[in-house]
Amino acid sequence: MALTGHDTAADLVELVVRSGHYVCDSPADPDAAVFVPTGSEQELVIREDAQITATTPVTTGTSGRPVSLQALLNWIGAHPDTLAVFTYETDPQGRIVRLTEMYNG
Repeated sequence: MALTGHDTAADLVELVVRSGHYVCDSPADPDAAVFVPTGSEQELVIREDAQITATTPVTTGTSGRPVSLQALLNWIGAHPDTLAVFTYETDPQGRIVRLTEMYNG
């Protein structure tokens, strides 16, 4: 899924996300895969204590680094048009408990 925004109303943090998948544009260059959003945007609640791991472009480097929810929200606010692709896990209530950025080199 790709993060496209956030909302902090009502003491909840909701991430605006869009599902999708990677498509290889060129069989000759499999590293040139492009993320293709599918479906419409949706809002998912993220727990304040969610485990968040980020790479480029949210942080520097290609290996995952832990970041706080506030650091992620600050980055989203400062880079509204930059694609960041993550995988996520939810708890039984549907709230995000783990968010892992896919390297977007």
